[in-house]
Amino acid sequence: MKRLTLSDFEPIYADWKNSGQSVIDYCASIGIKHKRFYMWTFQGKKR
Repeated sequence: MKRLTLSDFEPIYADWKNSGQSVIDYCASIGIKHKRFYMWTFQGKKR
């Protein structure tokens, strides 16, 4: 997967919220590391 920017991550976050899955399960299903997901969540909150 390519490097994500914050604007790339926003629809991923929204999709995860609607999925009803845990972060770990959701990340595994789309092929990203859950640590990266948490990093982008933190970056979004800093904004």
